[in-house]
Amino acid sequence: MVQIRKQQERGFIGALLINCIPDVAIAWAASSFFNGDRDVAANAVLIFLALQVVYLAVWLRRIVWGWLLYWVSNRRKMTEHLEDFLHKQRFPCPPEVIGSVDDYLAGVADNSNVSAQVRLKAATELGVLAGIRASGNGLYAMQLAMAYERALQSYERRFAPREPSDEQWLDART
Repeated sequence: MVQIRKQQERGFIGALLINCIPDVAIAWAASSFFNGDRDVAANAVLIFLALQVVYLAVWLRRIVWGWLLYWVSNRRKMTEHLEDFLHKQRFPCPPEVIGSVDDYLAGVADNSNVSAQVRLKAATELGVLAGIRASGNGLYAMQLAMAYERALQSYERRFAPREPSDEQWLDART
């Protein structure tokens, strides 16, 4: 699909302006309520800016708390759950090098040597990850991708060790 940067920028600016409408209305109403007819516009601007500061503080609290919880307990739980899922569903051993979890899942979904049931589950997982990203929950999408990466690394250890290729032997000697 053709992506036109200017069109995307206009869409972002338009969405930003539309999303400011409720805040402007709240700021104007609050300024009118507290100040009557005096300096409504100036005070509305100050109230609007104060709202943006409050939103930033709430956003920062959510981000910091979300990452803190992830590193303290959720990372281990998510990783164990995902590794157990991969094992129970009999996903194939991940390759030694993959670009991302999406690459692994897409590879499984497209692999005709894998059972149809596992291919369907891989495609479903790929869709779930895409849906989480599309929903705008970037924090959870990043955490889930990181947990999936660790789960794939742990899951790979469940398989028999691979025989090193000739290229790996050459790399090891140099």
